[in-house]
Amino acid sequence: MPRVEIAVVRNDGQTQIATAKPRHIVKFCDEFGHDSPENYREMSWLARHCLGEEDVPLNEWIERLEDIDASPKAVGEARAKLTGSRSADPPPTPAPAPATHGGGA
Repeated sequence: MPRVEIAVVRNDGQTQIATAKPRHIVKFCDEFGHDSPENYREMSWLARHCLGEEDVPLNEWIERLEDIDASPKAVGEARAKLTGSRSADPPPTPAPAPATHGGGA
């Protein structure tokens, strides 16, 4: 199962990435009957639990958000902002080393 990551931007500009651990996914399945968020409310519920803020009522927590997005692009942009990187794109894959041929005599 792929890892669920959610980019969270608060009204004050604070950016976070909520990463679902197995316990969060199990709790989510128990609550909603499926294993990944299908709408913003479900995404908010999962992110709130991943960030350890489940004591805040969901509607109140949602009111504190500027944006929430689980797309790879949004998560990459959030990660770039958090790490100070210029690019939200993953680093390029290095080219394979050239094959060497054994020179037996």
